[in-house]
Amino acid sequence: MHLQRIVQRSARPGFAALKVTSPSTAAFTVCFAKFHSNSKKTAARATDPITGRVTELAEKVMKASPLELYHYTNMSLAVLTPAALFLSPLPLLNWPVDMGLALVIPVHSYYGLVGVIQDYVPQGQQNVSIMAALVLSILMGLGLLKVNLCGAGVTESVKCLWRPVKAIKE
Repeated sequence: MHLQRIVQRSARPGFAALKVTSPSTAAFTVCFAKFHSNSKKTAARATDPITGRVTELAEKVMKASPLELYHYTNMSLAVLTPAALFLSPLPLLNWPVDMGLALVIPVHSYYGLVGVIQDYVPQGQQNVSIMAALVLSILMGLGLLKVNLCGAGVTESVKCLWRPVKAIKE
């Protein structure tokens, strides 16, 4: 008897479908309940829903492909950028957003550059180019963290580009 998995989801939620075929009989589908829960996960979700959700999110990010990570950072930037502009005059509220930007921007640029390198750089030079992109992204992240920790912050530094220049008194 040969077993072949058709779909993970069945018409009934919480169940999976399994197609069973045999050389002598016609194919038929068996529906069975899915019990993939781990006792540790269930215990964490039952006691603290926030911890369970954070654990699920961390597992999802750890298992993500580079393209999925690029899309996650894209969504993060779509949320953090307007929040940073809105909270900018308030340093206490804007500091966590600036730190988030300082961490997400280099990761986003790294995965974006890797995609461009894989598409346009010849195969023999890709490893060197990817390592150079990694070094540049690390340096960018360190620079943004320095601006956040020792300066006005990423958002205020960008906003000052559109402010008028103050006259220097001598």
